[in-house]
Amino acid sequence: MTTPEKIDDDQNNLMAQWEAARRRERAAALAQAKAMRTRLLCVARAAGAARICASYEGGGDSGAIGNVTAEPEAADAILRDAVVACTAPTWAHALQAMIPQQVERSFSSCVEEMFATLLEAQVGNWFDGDIETSGEIVWHVGEDPDRVTGEHSFIRRESEWTEWSSEDDEDGVLSPVALPADSADGES
Repeated sequence: MTTPEKIDDDQNNLMAQWEAARRRERAAALAQAKAMRTRLLCVARAAGAARICASYEGGGDSGAIGNVTAEPEAADAILRDAVVACTAPTWAHALQAMIPQQVERSFSSCVEEMFATLLEAQVGNWFDGDIETSGEIVWHVGEDPDRVTGEHSFIRRESEWTEWSSEDDEDGVLSPVALPADSADGES
């Protein structure tokens, strides 16, 4: 027999396990972003970039980082075609698990992923639920040491629920319709 206390304990244990797994995932993502930052920094400096800029927006259940550009323009032209070797999680059907695999990705997509991880580490949730954000991230690759700065706009949406009743229904759409007495039992 299951008691309410047992259910509460089970739910608390599941929540604690989920939170611990999420902390491990965030730590692994941050470590991967730091390693990626080192690789990308070499590529950006070799292209002659001084800054890498991107904008982001998020709200509801989606967020996106985009418009990755490098300054000066000559570096941007080089980096648009740059490809970076990196490790990405890939589903291994035989193992029923995600495994790391070497892949080649565009410089811009690697920067977007790194910025998303750094943004989450810096400001936390930036696009889920009732949160809307937008801003710009600037990676100062020409400085030694390099640094990432940004502008962040944060809005928490509030929702209002309205109750409807038949008193509010002028067109009769919400009003219950009474069946004629002879068809109440399903016969006509």
